[in-house]
Amino acid sequence: MSIAFSEKVKNSKFAWFGVIGFSLIMLGCIITAIGYQGPSGQRYSMLNYYISELGSVSESNLSIVFNIGIFLGGICFAIGIFGFIYVFETKIGKISCFVGIFSAIFGSLVGVFPMDVNITMHTLTAVMFFYGGMFAIILLTVSLFFEKNNIFPKYLIIVGIVGAIFFIIFNLVISDFVAVFTGTMGENIQPQDGTFSIDSIRPEGYWSMPFFEWLSLLGVLIWLFLASVEYLKYQKRNANNA
Repeated sequence: MSIAFSEKVKNSKFAWFGVIGFSLIMLGCIITAIGYQGPSGQRYSMLNYYISELGSVSESNLSIVFNIGIFLGGICFAIGIFGFIYVFETKIGKISCFVGIFSAIFGSLVGVFPMDVNITMHTLTAVMFFYGGMFAIILLTVSLFFEKNNIFPKYLIIVGIVGAIFFIIFNLVISDFVAVFTGTMGENIQPQDGTFSIDSIRPEGYWSMPFFEWLSLLGVLIWLFLASVEYLKYQKRNANNA
C-alpha cells in the first residue's frame, strides 16, 4: 500500500500547488505594494520596507489582499512540498521536504497574525519561517548533489546556493529584526493610538534588514516555483514517451 500511495502521489499533479502558491504570494505582494500609502503618503519600497508592513491593517490599504495571499500561498506550498517527499530518493531530500513544510506552515500563519494585530505571534511565525526556510533551501540544494534521478536540472543548485546566501545574511541579523518588531530598537515604535509604524527608525533609501528579508523570501519562492515547473515538465515528458 505504501508503494502504491507513493506512486499515486508522484503521478499526481501536486506540483501545481507550488505554482499556485508562488502566484498567490507574488500577486498578493505586488498588488498590495502598488496600493500602499504610508502615514506620510510615502510609497512602498522593498529597499527599506519590511515584508510584514504590507500586511499592517492600520497602515496598508490592501492588507487583506497580502494577508490572504500569504496564508493561502503558504498552504499551497506546504501541500506541494509534501508531494516532493515521494519524489526525492535520498534521506536528506526527504528531511528537507519536512523542514520545508514546517517553514511553509509558519509562513502562512504570518498572514493570520499581522504585525499590528498580534506582534508576539507575528514575530514568532516570521522567525520560524525564516529559520525553517534557510535550513530547507540549504538541505534541498545539498540533496540535489546526491539525487540519482534526472528530474531536477542542476541549475537549481545554483539558484539554491544564491537563495541560501540571502537567508544566511538575513538570519545573521535576525536579532535586530526581532528588536524592530518588538519595539526594543531605538525609540518605541508603537504609538498610543494603537497603530504600529517603524517610520521613526527607517533610514532613507536603503535598509539592509528588510532588503535581505525580501531577497530571502524571493530566493526560496523562486526555487520552489522552478522545482515545481521542472517536475511538471518531467511528468509531461514521461506522458509523451508512454
